[in-house]
Amino acid sequence: MRLDGAPRAGNPAGRTLRGNGDGRVGRLSLQTLILLGLPLAALALLPGQYRSSDVTAAEMVRSGAARRDVLLSQDLGSQLQTYASAPQFTGYLLETAAGSHERFSPRVLLASLLSPVPIVGKAFRERSGPALYNRLIYGNVDVMDQIIPFEGEVYLCLGPSGLVGAFVAIGLIIGRMQRSFDLAPSAVDAYALQFTATWVAFLVQGSLASVSQIFIFVLWPIYGYALLRLRGRPLGAQHGASALGPPP
Repeated sequence: MRLDGAPRAGNPAGRTLRGNGDGRVGRLSLQTLILLGLPLAALALLPGQYRSSDVTAAEMVRSGAARRDVLLSQDLGSQLQTYASAPQFTGYLLETAAGSHERFSPRVLLASLLSPVPIVGKAFRERSGPALYNRLIYGNVDVMDQIIPFEGEVYLCLGPSGLVGAFVAIGLIIGRMQRSFDLAPSAVDAYALQFTATWVAFLVQGSLASVSQIFIFVLWPIYGYALLRLRGRPLGAQHGASALGPPP
């Protein structure tokens, strides 16, 4: 995924979310992105470190030793592998599913997609990918704390050709959003496209149910903005066109 402001034909300056003062967005250097990304990546691991520790919130506030136990945990590698969906999780899924009575089919993918939907999704949750995966691990449905790897779920449900097709589709979607990002007439359009594309790309290391949950519960402001664009009432855009809607 690009969306990084690299120069393209017809857009020599490149674009990211840094404003130019002329309604467009400018380019951030790779060094700046790294400097911004590393602290954010470290912060993203803190919730997992806290959950895996025996330290309470009150102890975190009162005790410097407790804070060091969480902030300077020696288990960062395991946390990174867990939250980045390391390859061994897919390997475990494929090996365990092969000797299990659990059956994966295209309906499982549909159930994973719809399971986060309030009320409607309840009927799909028992046969969703996360439910099957956790049953393979724990042998029951009482614990649901593991996220099924997207590539493993698709492979089991659709086979090798389906997996290739799924990633081709993801690439085409991100490519279309990249081109729209390059032509975004405002920082608002650019941000909406970048944020949405980030979650589409998260399928590479996440799960279908997790991404579906984001699209159902988190992206409502972007849906509202896109609706305004489609109705010809762009916010913050004075010229050009965007994938979010027609130009004014």
